[in-house]
Amino acid sequence: MLGAGVIEGRRTFANILKYIRMGTSSNFGNMLSMALASIALPFLPLLPLQILLNNLLYDLSEIGIPFDEIDEEDAERPQSWNMADILRFTFVMGSISSLFDVATFTLLLKVFHTDAAAFQTGWFLESIATQILVIF
Repeated sequence: MLGAGVIEGRRTFANILKYIRMGTSSNFGNMLSMALASIALPFLPLLPLQILLNNLLYDLSEIGIPFDEIDEEDAERPQSWNMADILRFTFVMGSISSLFDVATFTLLLKVFHTDAAAFQTGWFLESIATQILVIF
């Protein structure tokens, strides 16, 4: 009985870390992309409502994380907070996400020659698609 509680606690902790890594890297990548786009574009890269809807949809897609299976080695021994690992994951994965966004920006502007509304729609759709694909 006590052993099952310990395993459940370790499973919960592993899934919390998964949620934090995914959320922080996504937010970092989105804000880095938004900052880069704001410097280069004469219009808002995303409308405020699109940003809020993007965050809501991404958070909804993370609802299944508490029920996710974990690797056996995560349940075998206690884990601890390692902020250096979390930050490294956030910066690396968030930056990779921003690279995909920059590729999307280039495609939208240079290939399709979009106006502000089409750019915002295109980036919103790409952002939602890539974030949800990462989860699944």
